[in-house]
Amino acid sequence: MVLDGQPLEEPYIKEPPASYSRFGPLTVPQGRVWVQGDNRHVSMDSRAYQEGGVENTTLPTSDVVGVVDMG
Repeated sequence: MVLDGQPLEEPYIKEPPASYSRFGPLTVPQGRVWVQGDNRHVSMDSRAYQEGGVENTTLPTSDVVGVVDMG
């Protein structure tokens, strides 16, 4: 994953990503969010919904009902 042109360090990713996750680059439009799981090899997240373009792979921020904080 790349954020603002820089690869993210993700030491918590232990397994290789699912085969459907190899795509990009993709710019997330303002007012939308990208959802991606930590268990990338089995997560059915934004990467799984590539058909239909960016509108289908992202969600409007109005759909966000809360924030998960595991800290």
